[in-house]
Amino acid sequence: MAKSLTSMGEYSGQGGVKEMAMLQRVRQVELLLGTTVTKTPPGNLQAESSRLSDFLANLTALGKVPRRATKACDYVASVWVDCPGYILPKDFKARGLPNLLEDAIRQLENNHGVSVQVNCMGLFGSLLWRPSKFLGKKRILAIDEIYSVIIDGGWPVPLATGGTIPLHIVSPHSIPLSRSATRYSNLFNSRSSIQVSEALRTVKNWPNSIIIKVSSAYDKLGASWSANEVTSPDFSMKFLGTLIFREGGERGLGQPAAGALWNGHPEVDHYRATYQMVTMALGLDFQECQNRGLELMVSSLDPPCIGLMKIGLIEQNIENTLTICTESPNSAHLSPEDKKKYGRNLIEGIKRGESPFARVEIAGCWVPLVDLSRIEPGAFIDASCREGVLTDLI
Repeated sequence: MAKSLTSMGEYSGQGGVKEMAMLQRVRQVELLLGTTVTKTPPGNLQAESSRLSDFLANLTALGKVPRRATKACDYVASVWVDCPGYILPKDFKARGLPNLLEDAIRQLENNHGVSVQVNCMGLFGSLLWRPSKFLGKKRILAIDEIYSVIIDGGWPVPLATGGTIPLHIVSPHSIPLSRSATRYSNLFNSRSSIQVSEALRTVKNWPNSIIIKVSSAYDKLGASWSANEVTSPDFSMKFLGTLIFREGGERGLGQPAAGALWNGHPEVDHYRATYQMVTMALGLDFQECQNRGLELMVSSLDPPCIGLMKIGLIEQNIENTLTICTESPNSAHLSPEDKKKYGRNLIEGIKRGESPFARVEIAGCWVPLVDLSRIEPGAFIDASCREGVLTDLI
């Protein structure tokens, strides 16, 4: 086991987790899963629940480091060996990356009754993370291209019968975020790049983990930004830089701009640049999202939100749309520091039927937010409840 831990540490750029941090993570995961929290004896920190929570936390970190492996199978074999109960298939070298990763995810689900929580839930033909559908034949160049889709924080998603996800529906008739949202193209189509560079800075409620993820993805594209210098002919990339960086190159997504950073520069396809930024934030592939017809949507509520939606599905079922927080209400125990670091994750769902057993299909995903105090989700993912379930396409 020591060898495998070293492998994950090498990928993530960090060593083992300190005992107190591990203990805190275990308790957070137990609360989110609705289980009874008991004091873990110091000598038992390598028990299965501790190892699982530590594994999931480290798995999230891999989405922010563009490390490369010699063989594609190493992106799974060297990582998932740390997952309690995981058995590496004997023919792993002969399997393709999507197949090998999907086998690992299914082992996690069968062994522990939880899955990995990802931003592509329900958007790519499957409720749960299924790399055979999500990655397809995409050529993987680094480990972050696989794991950046995982929701920050390492929270597992509990599973109910038939691979569904249990929901606590607290307010079935609450007004969903999508009701106040507008297509980006309708909102900004007639605006200049200067106006858009200023307006999108109002999206200032993104957590630190998202800022790190987007900045890392931008750096990987090889386009550094300077507020006073444009040397690349790719002005769309430079415009993307104005959305991600403050003047002087300081990372600070969504911070108020001191002036119109794009003033004096050419007009660009700001829709494409903004779409690119949102896919970076969610760890999704830009081209695949466009191929799937996901629409860029902006909600002007306080705080403002931006995300990707199956807009046709939402418009046809607007009266049955529900905003769902992907954490249990028990997550209210999280510290302000954790909330600022990871944010809160919201998705849009289409509700079929009423409680006590509503079936909900995912129709969109918002970029995580730090502050949800003025947003009232209609439902939460909660292992202890069964008022409804998230399910595959209905």
